[in-house]
Amino acid sequence: ASTQIRNVACLGGNLATASPISDMNPLLAATGAQLVLVSAKGERRVKVRDFFLGYRKVDLAPDEVILRIIVPPTRPYEFVLPIKQARR
Repeated sequence: ASTQIRNVACLGGNLATASPISDMNPLLAATGAQLVLVSAKGERRVKVRDFFLGYRKVDLAPDEVILRIIVPPTRPYEFVLPIKQARR
């Protein structure tokens, strides 16, 4: 992707497209993060690990958008660090 595209990417976009090369999607799933999805019908919460249904398939209705990403806090002196294993 071009520099311009890389500078405007967002975390919600990576989640919604179920990007298999996203660095943050597995980290959010491992931390127990939740998504708040909203539509004209209201809000619902879904765990990130349950949000991914398959390759580039997510639990997002056509009229829903990602409103919020909730990442649970860590315990004192607990740290979460993603490690990239391979280059793209």
